Amino acid sequence: MSAPPPDTGPSRRLLRDTIGSAVCMLVAVVIMLASLSYGLRGRTQVVGPGLFPMIVASFLLLLGALWAYQAWTGRVATSDEPVEIPDRAGVRSIVVTSLVVLACAVLFDRLDFRLTMFGVPFVVLRYVFGQPLARSVGAGLAITIVSYLVLAEGLGLAVPVFRL
Repeated sequence: MSAPPPDTGPSRRLLRDTIGSAVCMLVAVVIMLASLSYGLRGRTQVVGPGLFPMIVASFLLLLGALWAYQAWTGRVATSDEPVEIPDRAGVRSIVVTSLVVLACAVLFDRLDFRLTMFGVPFVVLRYVFGQPLARSVGAGLAITIVSYLVLAEGLGLAVPVFRL
């Protein structure tokens, strides 16, 4: 009878879940603080530019707290299989997705809203999930049109639009 791999023990798993949930909640708090700097109320509209990131960060904080609670009470689902390190394609997917989200977060004020809304799903579908070009473009266009119509036209929110 062989001993279980060192990374599957309960104390090791608890440590990983505790660190993971703490990082999740830390990221949520950083996003919340940043969204407060944008403002939750707008000058020309009811909703400010920081409201949506605040809502997303609130859910992220809630998920991190739930993850921590489950880890500390022993309610996290366990598996007999060891956790595997992502292969090269997995690491590439993580890096591409992270870079796209980071670029949009940093450059959002300088980019056109429609370009951002098209670019994120297009890049993720095309380069992370390997979808065909036509499907990636179609999904990007559909998401762009729907989000622009709902936010800019339907709710009357001012979205960044590139002007020469």
